[in-house]
Amino acid sequence: MKSLSTRLIIALVGVSVGAIVVLAVLVSLLAFQQFNNLIDNQSQERLVERLSDYYRQNESWQALQQDDRRLLPPDAVLVSPEGVILFGELPDFPPGKAVSPALLKNASEIQVRERTVGFILARSGRAMGLLANVRNRFVADFFGLVWLSVLGMAVLASVVAVWLSRGLSRPLKELQIATQTVAEGQFGAQVPVRSQDEMGQLAQSFNQMSQQLANSQTLRRQMTADIAHELRTPLSVILGHTEALADGVLPTSPETLNILHEEAQRLQRLIEDLRTLSIAEASELHLHLQSLAINEFLEGTLLRYQPLANAKQIQLNAELLPQELSIVADPDRLTQVFNNLLSNALQHTPADGSILVSARQQDGQLLLSTLDSGTGIPANELENIFGRFYRLDKSRSRTGENGSGLGLAIARAIVRAHGGEIKASNAVKGGLRMEIRLPITRKETP
Repeated sequence: MKSLSTRLIIALVGVSVGAIVVLAVLVSLLAFQQFNNLIDNQSQERLVERLSDYYRQNESWQALQQDDRRLLPPDAVLVSPEGVILFGELPDFPPGKAVSPALLKNASEIQVRERTVGFILARSGRAMGLLANVRNRFVADFFGLVWLSVLGMAVLASVVAVWLSRGLSRPLKELQIATQTVAEGQFGAQVPVRSQDEMGQLAQSFNQMSQQLANSQTLRRQMTADIAHELRTPLSVILGHTEALADGVLPTSPETLNILHEEAQRLQRLIEDLRTLSIAEASELHLHLQSLAINEFLEGTLLRYQPLANAKQIQLNAELLPQELSIVADPDRLTQVFNNLLSNALQHTPADGSILVSARQQDGQLLLSTLDSGTGIPANELENIFGRFYRLDKSRSRTGENGSGLGLAIARAIVRAHGGEIKASNAVKGGLRMEIRLPITRKETP
């Protein structure tokens, strides 16, 4: 089987040479026709001049045959002003017979002293006299030059075809090798981008796809390791306590059973969080949409967290909308979002600190935010906090408590399912700001 490069060369050379040959033939035929017409016209013009001079000197055609028959070539016919053939002959028109008016329309008129004394008819389309030799030499030289040009252009077309085929086949070959590498499981293979045309765009798209596959593989491995790590701790506790209970080393007591229950709940929460996140990221999270009054929703959320804030000596503040606003949303899912945000804020806010929850409208959107008075987080970590199993360093946490690391990832998935976006930023005066943008949509009344 021939390679793509070979097939491209053959196709390009074949098309180029074929087009050149056709063009050369057409040009040759046209040039030959035009040159032949030019020679014929010049031949007849010269013949008309010679015969005009002859008639001017002899005042008749009677002595033409006896005196100088060479004046009239054998392929020419002399016709009288009345249309009668004087010398020469035509098919079906012998000498002495009158020709048809239609033939005289194509004849060359011979005039002497502004008087028509005869006509010249060419018996064939060939040039007459010595100019026929000129025409033959021209045709031979012209066709030789044309076909020499055809050969030169064919060679040039072959060189260009080889250059083009290599330019096309080289990136395709690189893509083929890289694709095979990716197919073998070695993600991240890259190909050089050699141009900005469609081939270059294809190479860029492949590089992006390959890099995304490599990143996904890395994230998948990391997620698997994180899940294994998260499951290992509660399972170790449960297995350790149950083995101790089975061996009689640890007596059965409410405290022991409470530990087992808490670790089982921890496993259940982790599994449920993973399930929720997987459904949300697959765009299959089902929302129970209904009309939700924002001020009322935020007031209820703050009321639930007020006892915990009081226990930690943290002040909860709110800046609500000047007028109540209702949007279409899933109250339970938004509650899940704010539970994650406020839990993190309370965890990382020191005693005597404060947390501000605010709501406002901007550019046709609803902006909901939380701002704590903690130490914030490093700027280079802001892009990572919404990832799976992300945890801040324990030094930032006042209590040293850490969750599963899925809360913010779930919060972002829920917000996006509502058609919104969530982002994190460090406040100018310190603390972490979490801002949610939601579209303002109202439930239509039937």
